Amino acid sequence: LCSAMDNGDFYTCEMDNDGDPTCLACPAGKYGVAGGGVNEDSCILCPRGQYQDTPGQAATVCSANTDCDVCIQCGAGSYATDETDVGAPDGVGLTSGATRCVPCAAGRMNGLSEAFQCLPCAAGKYAGEGQT
Repeated sequence: LCSAMDNGDFYTCEMDNDGDPTCLACPAGKYGVAGGGVNEDSCILCPRGQYQDTPGQAATVCSANTDCDVCIQCGAGSYATDETDVGAPDGVGLTSGATRCVPCAAGRMNGLSEAFQCLPCAAGKYAGEGQT
C-alpha cells in the first residue's frame, strides 16, 4: 500500500488506526527525491535564489539518472525568502529552502537571477520596488 506512494512526492508513509496508509509530503521549500525517502531529512532544500511554494513536489529523473530539482528561480529585482518575511527592510532572505520570491524594496536592488538578498543602492542612485 505505502510503496505505491513512495515516488518522491512523499518522504514517508504511516498507517493510521484503521490500517490505511497516510503519506507525508515534503513541505514547501523542499522537494522529494526519485524513489522517495524515509523522513523529512530526505527532502532536499531548494538552493539559493530559488523557491518552491507547493508541498509534495518531486524531482524528475534527468539524463544519466541524476535528480533535477523542481525549484523555481527568482528573477532579477527579487529575492528568495519564506512567508515569515513580510518585506524585511534589510532585504535579506533565505540561502536555501525558500517558499516564495518577493520584490526588492525601494532603495534596494539586485541585478541577478537566483538572488537571496537585495543590496542598498549606491550613493546618489535609486531603484523603485522590484527594479534591477
